[in-house]
Amino acid sequence: MIVAKIQDIRNQTAASKTKRNINQIKKIARHHSASASGDYFSFWNYWKSKGWTKGGYHEIILRDGTIQLCYDPIYPTNGIANHNTDIYNICLVGNGSFTEAQERAFEERCLLAMQSFGLGVEDVLGHNEFSGTATSCPGINMDSVRKRLKALVVPNKVAGVSSIDEKIMWGKTELKPGQKGKITILKRINLWQDGPNGKLQMVRVLNPDEEYRVYGYRDLHGGQYDVGGGYWITKMPEHIKYETPSKAMLAKLNEI
Repeated sequence: MIVAKIQDIRNQTAASKTKRNINQIKKIARHHSASASGDYFSFWNYWKSKGWTKGGYHEIILRDGTIQLCYDPIYPTNGIANHNTDIYNICLVGNGSFTEAQERAFEERCLLAMQSFGLGVEDVLGHNEFSGTATSCPGINMDSVRKRLKALVVPNKVAGVSSIDEKIMWGKTELKPGQKGKITILKRINLWQDGPNGKLQMVRVLNPDEEYRVYGYRDLHGGQYDVGGGYWITKMPEHIKYETPSKAMLAKLNEI
């Protein structure tokens, strides 16, 4: 899969005053801008005129496929009234017509979000599929969008996501294809993401008894576990417990 170009503007967007736990995210919402062009900064002028104090989307996909990364997932955005606590909002610039580059970027980002939040294809909805909405947004038949996503997920098990209903539970979490292990938090510890110039940026503090899937490991910063979505947990044995799945569990997973 082609890696989309990312324009990280999170330090330039209007700050959100509310936070949530990533585990609260239950759906991914697709939107369109209902405009021929634009980006976060032009949309912000409109949102500000409505009295909003934060933007509408976590990610905005421009016409050339470039992704504006606007907000971390721990911050709800103003995507859909009465649903924002539970959703991750992705908007494509356009009005019912989108470029091939945008669709490929959406697929890539959507699969990554599905992995990060433990969601399936059925959890990807258009704005107008949420209760209490009356809108033409996202300007596309979402059944066709989900069909494309399912074709990517099922044969290749892309991004550690499987759409098959059978689940293998491992403690509090479901064992996923591509998963190397899991971390249980013993003491409060920071969740990190890579920032500019190779420096780490703290996302939030993780609390005891929380569990996270592990997809890889790197030696940087004293050793860090990849927990998906570009997030990392530092190897600190007093604060975390790392485990790998048993051979029996892996064999069962391979049968799915």
